[in-house]
Amino acid sequence: MVVDRRDFNMLLWATNGKGSHLIDHAEYEIVPGKLLLVRVGQVHQVQRYASEGWVILISRDADINICNDELLVPPFLLIASEQKEIFKMLFGSLRLELSLVAPRARLIENLLRGMWLCCEQSVAQLKEVYKSAELEIFRQFLAILEESYIEHKEVSYYSDRMMLPVRRLNRLTRTVSGMTVYELLQERVLRESKTLLNTTRLSAKEIAFELGFQDPAYFNRFFKKETNMTPVDFRKRYGNTRAAVSIKII
Repeated sequence: MVVDRRDFNMLLWATNGKGSHLIDHAEYEIVPGKLLLVRVGQVHQVQRYASEGWVILISRDADINICNDELLVPPFLLIASEQKEIFKMLFGSLRLELSLVAPRARLIENLLRGMWLCCEQSVAQLKEVYKSAELEIFRQFLAILEESYIEHKEVSYYSDRMMLPVRRLNRLTRTVSGMTVYELLQERVLRESKTLLNTTRLSAKEIAFELGFQDPAYFNRFFKKETNMTPVDFRKRYGNTRAAVSIKII
């Protein structure tokens, strides 16, 4: 079944065996005890299924406070050993409710919240890592980056928008993400390049202009430097990747 990557968050985990999943072109293991998160808009594809496992699709309109923190990197949470039985019990109740002729939406949402809370220790650890790094400022930077990366590829633009010296802004982004402003900008452009190559029929030249490159040849050089492949070679190898998943619960 093909999932519209714009409309769903996805929770995926294995109960037995190992698998792998591509999320925004990075590969992650699917193993027991690890809850994998795929957010609205991310390009993703199961490369290898585990022996047993489950997938839950959650509408972007659902009133459930999960999958909303873009700073949860890598995109998975660990289910603490003492929480696994509770997690399984809640999941069993969710399966039962979804099998009914008229499942109750409020109950489903609360069961999903409970499952999410079983991972709260992992969430807390991640937030603690970022607490000392002026997380809210970094969030503001990411919002500006997201709205501006196509038209503005100069670090000074983001420094001016944030009203922070380049050196201080770089120190902040490196502390939180391990990357400088320039590296985050390059990574965002590259990620969108791959997405357009995978999910559209636009030529490399059209994609270059779509991403704000004045010279398609420069875009080709940029892409090859980052991936060791030309855009054409990348499309031949990974083109038309879609979110093909086996739906066990929906």
